[in-house]
Amino acid sequence: MPAPTLAQRERILKRYGKTYFACPTNLDYPLDSKARISSARAYYPRKGTVKCKGGRKRICRRAKREGFLKQDYSGYTGWKKFCRGV
Repeated sequence: MPAPTLAQRERILKRYGKTYFACPTNLDYPLDSKARISSARAYYPRKGTVKCKGGRKRICRRAKREGFLKQDYSGYTGWKKFCRGV
């Protein structure tokens, strides 16, 4: 999935509010779909990417709502490691 443009980010902001971004001040890592939540998990820990206070927590909270942290989900162990200690 390609990175969202500024117009797409603003559309998400108008529709959902700042709660749908892992880093709401920069409008980074939109969390409006399952694909974008998975993408945020993949990119957030990498070197050289934008980090913000509470970003990992917001990603984990949204992932839990979408069902990524259920034990019957195939990627459960990866999500559990990512969200440990949050």
